[in-house]
Amino acid sequence: MNTIAERIAASLGLDAAAVAATLALFDDGATVPFVARYRKERTGGLDEEQLRAVRSESTRLMELDSRRESILAGMRERGQLTAALEAAIAAAETRSALEDIYSPYRPRRTTRADRARDAGCGPVAEAFLRDRTTPLATLLPEHCPDGLDRTACVDGLVDIVAAETAADPAVRAAVYGTFQRQAALRSERARGASEEAVATYRDYLDWKEPVRGAKSHRVLAVLRGVRDGALRVTMRPPQPAALRVLQQHLAADGPTAADRREVEDRIVGESWDRLLAPTLEKRLAKEVRERAEAAATEVFAAGLRDILLAPPFGTRPVLAIDPGFRSGCKVVALDGTGRLRAHRTVRPLPPHGDRRGAGTVIRDMVTAHGPEAIAVGNGTGGRETEEFLRELAPGVPIVRVSEAGASVYSASPAARQEFPDLAVEYRGAVSIGRRLQDPLAELVKIDPASVGVGQYQHDIDAGRLERAVNDTVETCVNTVGVEVNTASEALLARVAGLDARTARAIVAHRDRHGPFARRDAVRTVEGIGPRRWQQCAGFLRCHASPDRRDHTGVHPERYGLVDRMAEAVGVSPGDLVGNGPALDTLTAMDPAQWLDQEAGVGVPTIHDVIAELRRGGVDTRGAFSAPEFAEGIRTIDDLREGMVLDGTVTNITAFGAFVDVGVHRDGLVHVSAMADRYVSDPHTVVRVGQTVRATVTEVDRDRGRISLSMRTAAPE
Repeated sequence: MNTIAERIAASLGLDAAAVAATLALFDDGATVPFVARYRKERTGGLDEEQLRAVRSESTRLMELDSRRESILAGMRERGQLTAALEAAIAAAETRSALEDIYSPYRPRRTTRADRARDAGCGPVAEAFLRDRTTPLATLLPEHCPDGLDRTACVDGLVDIVAAETAADPAVRAAVYGTFQRQAALRSERARGASEEAVATYRDYLDWKEPVRGAKSHRVLAVLRGVRDGALRVTMRPPQPAALRVLQQHLAADGPTAADRREVEDRIVGESWDRLLAPTLEKRLAKEVRERAEAAATEVFAAGLRDILLAPPFGTRPVLAIDPGFRSGCKVVALDGTGRLRAHRTVRPLPPHGDRRGAGTVIRDMVTAHGPEAIAVGNGTGGRETEEFLRELAPGVPIVRVSEAGASVYSASPAARQEFPDLAVEYRGAVSIGRRLQDPLAELVKIDPASVGVGQYQHDIDAGRLERAVNDTVETCVNTVGVEVNTASEALLARVAGLDARTARAIVAHRDRHGPFARRDAVRTVEGIGPRRWQQCAGFLRCHASPDRRDHTGVHPERYGLVDRMAEAVGVSPGDLVGNGPALDTLTAMDPAQWLDQEAGVGVPTIHDVIAELRRGGVDTRGAFSAPEFAEGIRTIDDLREGMVLDGTVTNITAFGAFVDVGVHRDGLVHVSAMADRYVSDPHTVVRVGQTVRATVTEVDRDRGRISLSMRTAAPE
C-alpha cells in the first residue's frame, strides 16, 4: 500500500513531495496559517484551502486504516479471513466500500438465512446458484433435507440466496449506483402531522425532485421537516431499475425453467424490499445530507468571512445605541480603543416619546466624548432612532450596524469578564459600537452561528460547523494580523500558535507591565516558548515599536533578509517599510542574490517579504464607507413595485442574497435576479456588507416578503 502522503496526493491531485512536507510540518506542531504564509518553499506554495484538505484527508485515511485493521483483526480471530478477502479489504478506498465487503462477515443476530441454513437448506441454495438451468423439480428432491416439505425448502432457499445476493459487494455497488443516478427525493405530509407543524413546510407537502440535483437548502429544509414531525421523506430510484440489476445477477446463461423464474422473482423481491432498499436508502440519505451540509457550511463560511473582513471604522470614538421602544434606547460612549466612557438610557420612541429629554442627553454625550460616528442597532426601533438622531447631530455620520448575536454576547462569560458591573442591556450597545470600530475584533467573541449569516447552520453537524468556523476565523484573524497592545483575549486566542491560556497570559503581562515596546517582547510572556513564538510572531503587530518591521507581517525570522535588502538600496531597514521607490528598485533586482537554501529563503519568500514591506502595516480590509437608505422608506408599507433602492447585503444563501433596504425586513434577491447573466453562486456577485442597488419587484405584505432584482434588464 502506498504511503499516506502518496494516497493523499493521488486523492487531491497534489504533488506527493509537497504533501509529505506538509504532513511533516503539521506533525511538528505547525499551524495552517503559518505553513501557508511562511513555508511556501517546503510545500510548493499550497494555499490554506489545500493545506486544510491535506489535513482532513490525512485524518480520514488514518481513521479508515484504523477501521481496516480492526476488521482484519476480528476476521482473523473468527477464522473468516482468506487471501482474497484480505486483498479486497486492503484495496478498499472508502469507508462505505470497506463496510460493504465486511457486511456478510459482521457478527450479528440470527437472521432468516441463518435459520434456513440451520434447517439444512444450505445445499439446495448452493445447488440453485451453481446450476442455474436445472428446474427446481429436479433440484429439490436431490438436495432438500429429510423431513422438510417442498414449500419450507423453497422458503429457506429464497432466504439464503436473497441474503447472499444482497450481501454481494458487486451487487450492492450496482444497486447503489441506481440510487445515486436515479433516486428521487419525495416529501409529503407525515401521517398524524398537526396543522401547526405542517404550516412551516407547506411548500414541501407534495415535493419531488431528482436527488442528484437537489439544492442543499431544500434538502436541509425537508430533513428538518422530518425531525419536526411534519414531513415524510423517501429517496429511492424507480423500482424496475433496481430490480433489473438483481435479475441480471441471477440470470442463467441458458434457458431458465419456468418453476425457477418464480423463485428468482421472489429472491429479487426479498433482496430489494427487505434487505437492500432500506439500508441503501439510509446510506443515500446520509450521503445527501452530508453533501447538503457541506454546501451549507461553505455558504456559512463565506458569509462569516465577509462579515469578519468588513472594513473597520477604525480607532475613532463612537456613540452606540441599542434601540428599543418600551425599554428605551441604551446609549454608550466608546473611545477609540473601544473602552466604555459613559452609558445612559433615553426614551425618544413611543410609548414614552421623550424626545426633548433624550435629545438633551445625546447632545451632552456628543459634546463630552466627541464621537466621529453614531452606531445604531438594526433591530426594532432602529430606523426610528436613526431619524431622531439626524435632527440632533447633523454633522455626525449615523451607521446602521447588525445587532445579530449582541444579546448572546451580553450574557456571555466574555462580556461578564469585560464588564462585571455593567447591566446586560448596556453590554449589547457596547458590542454594537465595537462592531463598527472593528468587526473582526468584536465578532470573534460571539458564537458565529448567531451572527445572522448562512442558511440552516443550526441543522449542520456540530463538529463540521465548528471546524468550518474555526478555520474561517483563523484565516481572517491571521490574514489581517493582531495588534498585540490592544487585542482582547478572544482575538489573541485566534492567532496561529496561541490559545486561550497564552492569550490570557499576554493580556495579564500587558496589564502588569504596560504596552509591549517591541514585537519580540512577547517572548518574555510566560508560556511563549520558541516553537509558539515562531508560529505566532508573523501575525502579531506592534505599532508602538520604533522598528517599523514590527508593524508588518514580515516574520522576525526574515529580518536579516530585510537588513540585506535595505543595505542594497541604501536605506535603513525601518525606512524600507512602505517606501515605494526603494521597493521598486528592490523588485527590479535579481532575486537570486537573496536566495538562501539553508535558511529556507526562496523566491516565494522574497516576493512575500517585499509585498509586506510595500503594504507598510496598513490594514488590508479597505476603507470604511457608510451605506445610506432612501428617505421616507421606513416600513414594508412604504414600498412599491418598481422602486429602485440602495441597500446592504445582510446574508447570502445558495438561493440568493438578503438585502436591508431600511424597512426592518430584508428583501430577497433570488439568484436568478442577481445579474443579466446566469449565476450559479451568489458569492461571485455580492458579499455580505456590500452596498447594492436593487429594484422592488414584488411586495407580499401578508407574508412579509419583499422580492428584489439587481438585473438591469426587465425581469421576464
